[in-house]
Amino acid sequence: MLKAWERNHRYELNEIDIIDIKTRQEVEENWSGFIYKTHGGIYNNIRDTQPFHYARRSCESWGEAIMQCSPWHENNIPQCKRLEDLHHWLVPLIEQEIDFRQNGIPVKER
Repeated sequence: MLKAWERNHRYELNEIDIIDIKTRQEVEENWSGFIYKTHGGIYNNIRDTQPFHYARRSCESWGEAIMQCSPWHENNIPQCKRLEDLHHWLVPLIEQEIDFRQNGIPVKER
């Protein structure tokens, strides 16, 4: 996995969120090859991560906040009792992605 990660020619821009119950020091030692400077978040709860707060849009929201100085509002993944409910919530996001790939319509903040 590390070899694939290192093939990215923009390694210094990589961001990673790691979810682990180990101590911060242990996580930093175990994942040192993946974390570039301060470009990594270490969490013990998935609900604290960027992908949770910006479901399917973590890269876009990060780019807008950092590169355009235009942070997005969080779009937290809802707590669902059934997988079908989560799927229903995700469908509009996935449809935007399909529109982007097929028609060039940019994804937007939800």
